[in-house]
Amino acid sequence: MVGSNSDTYQDLVPPPPPWQGAAPGNRAGHPISGAQPPASQVPSHVPWQAAESWGPTTLSLEANTAAGASYLLLFITGLLVYFNERNNRYVRFHAMQSILLTGIITVFSVVASILSALCYDIAARAHLLVFATLGSGIAVIAVVAVLCAWLGMMIAAWTGHDLHLPLVGAYAERYAAPPVQPPAPPFY
Repeated sequence: MVGSNSDTYQDLVPPPPPWQGAAPGNRAGHPISGAQPPASQVPSHVPWQAAESWGPTTLSLEANTAAGASYLLLFITGLLVYFNERNNRYVRFHAMQSILLTGIITVFSVVASILSALCYDIAARAHLLVFATLGSGIAVIAVVAVLCAWLGMMIAAWTGHDLHLPLVGAYAERYAAPPVQPPAPPFY
């Protein structure tokens, strides 16, 4: 069923390799030549640009704005967005990924802080500058890693990209499904 609105990017038939394509002079149908596919074959949900294809949100915000805001104040906004969004799976995914990422960042920061403090203590006791330098290096690397992960995910969500973290993304995807709504009572 090619061309329906429910097609995804992965449902499209891949183009033939260049060596199996048309004659060397005729490249009109070749995807690299710049020819656009017919409108019936354009997917409605491209995996790396997913915000707009998931529909409206219940938060009165655009999907990418709500997803990006879920990373803004770490787990606090993640929890607020996750429990207030009822329909949009993209927003719920990023909110849950924000909650899980914040937990991992917290554990990583605590471990890095303990290691850094131990290095500083060893440097003070043994009067070895190498341990003080190692402690400073651990602290700087931890801060840069936490900021890159947090800002990178916030920017990806705000720009509408469906970016899954390696282990966290699988769990977030599992819990991103909208809750089952009870049947509405009959309207008399």
